[in-house]
Amino acid sequence: MKETLLANDHYQTLGLDCSAGTDDIRIAYRILAARCHPDRNHKPEAREEFLRLREAYEVLVDPDSREAYLNREQVRIQEKNIAIDVWESYLGQLIKGNL
Repeated sequence: MKETLLANDHYQTLGLDCSAGTDDIRIAYRILAARCHPDRNHKPEAREEFLRLREAYEVLVDPDSREAYLNREQVRIQEKNIAIDVWESYLGQLIKGNL
């Protein structure tokens, strides 16, 4: 299955789509940080959730780091999708008996 940009990324962590602006990112972070901060949320996974949330916020709130992140994600997804295409072609040829 081919991957798209919104699959398991910083935007998803913040509950936003990739068209979200800086203000949306800040608001989402504040709301989610209040819910999962380890000082307020005593679940064992709260610290890990908070760190993942903070990383997403730090990357997306800065326009330069957001652009670099989106560029890296695009390249990663393109490379993964190319590999999927190669395997699909190979398996198709194998099934047809052409290999």
